[in-house]
Amino acid sequence: MTSVRETSATPPVNDAPRGPKCNGPGCGKALVHIPGKRPKVYCSDACRMRAKRAIARNAETTTNSAGQSRPEPKANAGFSSKGKSPSAAGQSVAAEAPATKKGQPKSGTRDERYARRDRHQAVALGEAFRACGNRLTGNAATLQWAAGEAALTGVCRCNNVHMCAWCGTRILAVRAANAQAMADGLAANGYGLHLGTSTLRHFARMPFGSNRKGQRFGLVSVLHDGWRGAYGSSGRPWRRLKAEFGVIGYERAYEDTWGPDTGHHLHWHTLWVTAEPLDTDGQLEFRRAIATAWADGVRNAGGYEVSQTCDRPDCSCGGEGHGTDLRSLNSGEEGETARYLYKDGDKGTAKIGLELSRQDLKDGRRSGRLGPWQLGDAAADELLASGGVPGPFTTAYRERERGIFGVRKQYRTQGLNALVKSLEIPQDERTEDEITDESGGLQPILVIPSGTWYRHVARVPGRRLDLVKVAEASGVGGVRLLIESWGLRWGIDVFDPPAEPTTEAEEESEPKVNPLLELPAARTFAEHIHRVRRRQLAAKN
Repeated sequence: MTSVRETSATPPVNDAPRGPKCNGPGCGKALVHIPGKRPKVYCSDACRMRAKRAIARNAETTTNSAGQSRPEPKANAGFSSKGKSPSAAGQSVAAEAPATKKGQPKSGTRDERYARRDRHQAVALGEAFRACGNRLTGNAATLQWAAGEAALTGVCRCNNVHMCAWCGTRILAVRAANAQAMADGLAANGYGLHLGTSTLRHFARMPFGSNRKGQRFGLVSVLHDGWRGAYGSSGRPWRRLKAEFGVIGYERAYEDTWGPDTGHHLHWHTLWVTAEPLDTDGQLEFRRAIATAWADGVRNAGGYEVSQTCDRPDCSCGGEGHGTDLRSLNSGEEGETARYLYKDGDKGTAKIGLELSRQDLKDGRRSGRLGPWQLGDAAADELLASGGVPGPFTTAYRERERGIFGVRKQYRTQGLNALVKSLEIPQDERTEDEITDESGGLQPILVIPSGTWYRHVARVPGRRLDLVKVAEASGVGGVRLLIESWGLRWGIDVFDPPAEPTTEAEEESEPKVNPLLELPAARTFAEHIHRVRRRQLAAKN
């Protein structure tokens, strides 16, 4: 058995601080408390299940003496990715009930995303992410407003779907909608859809790694090299899948979680598309084919053996192992309702767009496992509580921050793209810059020069959001009162935006412009209101 690529230079992130201990039978392992979450009682699901079985045995001993029946064993007992079992726990899509995702919070409000980005920026080391929403792209920031909506423009946007709670949420929402529209359109046209998950066997000691040129190592490198070896377009396994099962293409999404006991867990979610739905036998053969290809690819990439068998009775994998999971979405009993599988929330079916794209809405599915946003929250709380001294959460966050560079969140094959276009399935083709641009349909109402921006707005917590919220609620008048409450002077520290002249006479009478700021040299608030009223009267006449 070959071992996953590791580096001695990467510090371990599984050092648990002293504190409460696991209540599992014969365990006593130290527990790590995650800020903001309920204190843990057991170190792992294995200890929790052992404790439950011990309680059940005690109950059986007590009740059997009274002539009562023995309690039924739990069929869906959890499994662990540690010890002798090579499985990746909690990743079997077929075993989940999509309607009851208790660990997945609802999408945060705008205020929460602003605050979350600020908190994560205090932990991050990358300049691009730390500049998002803070650094100006020019000499001034502009507050824009229209019909109860407002936004700040002229500031940097990182467009980082892996790190930024603000940009990532907006971009992933569009990608999820695209995946949803594609799945609906393909199902309506009779194509086969299969949702799969490909995982790695992992331990807490394994580094996240990197895909950077000349620095490839760790789990993220094995994940990518394993996929290339298993399903690369020039490889024999890919040609065999296309020939035997009519595979047209796939849309693949990256996802990762972290836990103090299990370390980094990286995996792929994949929507496989075949020319037609597969019957029950075809589904099983297809699963085994992609599972074999994935296991071979990971082995050749230097990873641990992927789970392909399971001897647990009544396990959800059906004995096929937990390294690869596959769920057919439009065959068998679901054939008649294939086109509704992604929309009908009352039926308890998960939306494929959310499953593929919205990691920002997902929490770790096992106790103590955190998604990227939750890891950032824990790291920020840790730094605040320790006075800036990095701990295990901060170390894991920064290790992931460096290793995530160059990782594609979502990828769709060319063949599948061509099919979507030929079927004329609508897709939002905006670029990331266009998605995160908030100025559409808004009009500038305030210009903040760079000196005022950095000294009085960007570096004072909460003021950026206050500007947007007051503008949405009260318009220009409310913004003026807010600015003055900060001790700033309108026309000196902040300015009205340059007016657009409507006639040649107005253009000639426009005040001279300061070429350094590209702003009117003098423009009072009363003059601004006067010009607005004049334009309104002219429009009526």
